[in-house]
Amino acid sequence: MKFIKESKQSIYSALIVTGGILLASEGLFGEGLKGAVATAGLSGLFFAAAAITYIAGKKELCRGFFSSAAVFLLGVGVHVAAVKVNTVMAQHRLGVIASAAESYKSKYGKRPDSLNVLAPEFISSIPRAKYTLMSGQFYLADSKIMFVGPMPFMTYGYDLTTGKMGYTGSKGVFRALARPL
Repeated sequence: MKFIKESKQSIYSALIVTGGILLASEGLFGEGLKGAVATAGLSGLFFAAAAITYIAGKKELCRGFFSSAAVFLLGVGVHVAAVKVNTVMAQHRLGVIASAAESYKSKYGKRPDSLNVLAPEFISSIPRAKYTLMSGQFYLADSKIMFVGPMPFMTYGYDLTTGKMGYTGSKGVFRALARPL
């Protein structure tokens, strides 16, 4: 208990920084794995600082560094969990849109030219892929319905030609990002 009281300021600071990284990486761009890597790096730096100050005999300073390192380490788990939730949600919504696109293809004998033609006849509205401010929507390019995945420049999607879901690579991501929906 005494350790927590002495390290309270360090813990609060680490929580604020971890939250900021999470908000920036997952909340803005939907690429939370970048935030997880940044948070893990900060955790490592603070663990190293804790070890150095412990060896130097500055135990109070060591406690502050150690508590910050522990918070950043827990933050990595939060980042990974946020990425997982967003990705699972986007994959589920992709399945709904893919089903609507297949229904469109069955009725009209061709692939949709844009996702907007699916609503409201085949789906009530086109949902967002995931909860982010940027890159949170679905894109249609190269006969693929896709969304930006958790890794930079990687897209996950549904191929209307083959009828399969999977990673679509980075080939169509720039064309897709240039013209949403």
